Amino acid sequence: LSVERDMLTAAQVRENYSIPVDAIEDLELVQSLPSGGQISTNLAERMKSGEIGVDFLRPLSTRGIYIAQSWGEKTYTFIMQIVPVLLVGLVMGGVRPPASLGALVLFLVTVALGYVINLLLDLLAGCLAFWFVSVNTIEWFTDFCTLALSGAIVPLWMLPSYLRAFAMALPFQSIVYAPTQVYIGGLSSGEVLRILLVQCCWIAGLFLLQEFLWRKSVRKIVVHGG
Repeated sequence: LSVERDMLTAAQVRENYSIPVDAIEDLELVQSLPSGGQISTNLAERMKSGEIGVDFLRPLSTRGIYIAQSWGEKTYTFIMQIVPVLLVGLVMGGVRPPASLGALVLFLVTVALGYVINLLLDLLAGCLAFWFVSVNTIEWFTDFCTLALSGAIVPLWMLPSYLRAFAMALPFQSIVYAPTQVYIGGLSSGEVLRILLVQCCWIAGLFLLQEFLWRKSVRKIVVHGG
């Protein structure tokens, strides 16, 4: 009964927004860019080879280098792959245009904040490379949570109530689900403000956590193979 009630609620939501399921899926496919952990992968590889020692001798911030590389890759992917897909979807009718110009601006803001949250999660996983020889399992777990609990695969409103409540309590929903809600429109100014505040709170909390782990990890640096 609970599942049937949740599915009925999901159907009502879709009906209220008057958006085809295909359009929702296409939009969330466009939004699924944040998956992947380039920073954690690079850190793990350089720890194994011993090149991490060279990175710390450079006059530039080690984290800054990895962040710049990660954002460069994401920007390239966004411009060369995501934007064309979005434009084709808008032209062909597979993706509904934003509800208003204001919704588009707020959507871009929430997307940027979502990328920052994803970046901080990647940095947290990267910090564990200082403590473990391999972070493959950690990267897989992070990617799985990012896709499964962010709404990138299944919209969170289609999940049973207990799973939806669990997903909404985690930072992953701020990466995909929250920006998608803003894009679709239909939210009050208070609801949009709440989304922005939740994203900012997650950014602040994750930043402090990764800062603490980074400082602890640098002190404990052990170069494997170097």
